[in-house]
Amino acid sequence: MDSIENYLEKVMTSANLFHKDSCRVESELRDHLHEIFDSKNKRNHSKEEVWKMVEQEFGDAQALGQEIAKAKGKFLTYCKKSFLSWKSWVLGIGIVLIFFSMASFFYIKNARLAPILQEDSIVLAWRWVSDYSPGDIVIYKNEGQYRYALVKKIDGKKLLLSRGEQEEISLEKNAIWGKVIVQTR
Repeated sequence: MDSIENYLEKVMTSANLFHKDSCRVESELRDHLHEIFDSKNKRNHSKEEVWKMVEQEFGDAQALGQEIAKAKGKFLTYCKKSFLSWKSWVLGIGIVLIFFSMASFFYIKNARLAPILQEDSIVLAWRWVSDYSPGDIVIYKNEGQYRYALVKKIDGKKLLLSRGEQEEISLEKNAIWGKVIVQTR
């Protein structure tokens, strides 16, 4: 019986399957080999005889392993081995969704705050910020559109914002959508 286990080990090593597939295939092959061996072998054989019988019945262990790998699909096996389990994917997607509920990308169309923000820049704004300081770039919503401005001064719960050389706005902190944390250019 030891020869059957050696044969199985060589087959499965050659097949190089995903763990769950490997266990399933190995179990089926083991049952099949033992069934055939037990039906043909009513008397005790040496290990060499068992090995020869198994190879005559199924062929070379390495060739059989490669055929099993082909049948299971090498690309699918690669994908199963390479990619994470579905639980990891769900966790990853959850983290991405949480991130984008807390942050957003914005496209800067004009150069009102040049040279701080260039025209055609893309910025990443973090939503849940409670502390601001002069020089921060913030995003706020005005008349249904997102706008950006530079924090000039903080006066208690109000921020004095600049949208260029001439335009200044005073907004409460809770009216600010978020703070720019990353910008291109």
